[in-house]
Amino acid sequence: MVDRRGDHRLDRGQATVEAVVVLPVIVVVLLALVQVGLVLRDHVAVTTAARAAARVAVVDPDTAAVRRAAVGSTGLRSDRVSVSLEGDASPGSLVTVRVRYREAGALPLVGRLVDGLVLEERVVVMVE
Repeated sequence: MVDRRGDHRLDRGQATVEAVVVLPVIVVVLLALVQVGLVLRDHVAVTTAARAAARVAVVDPDTAAVRRAAVGSTGLRSDRVSVSLEGDASPGSLVTVRVRYREAGALPLVGRLVDGLVLEERVVVMVE
């Protein structure tokens, strides 16, 4: 704003006020994008864990061995992973391997939105 004398002193601080208003919104949006990326990374890890567990279940349908394969193949926290086998373990039968991972919100402010989200992958294989 310019007063009658052509003085620009009334405009001083306007950019600072605008930055103070807009900056928190930009930070929250950026944190939300990073959190979405972390959830997608964990989803890929759960898929990888289910595939690794299924490969083990084909030759050794022991729940402990399948769980070790699922947890050992990824960087997922083992206390948040659950692995289950469903079906008959006899040769030639189908076994379903189900891997579940309970997501933990890693970032401040936006982490609470995904805290407790369960990612799940299921793979059906034939026992050899």
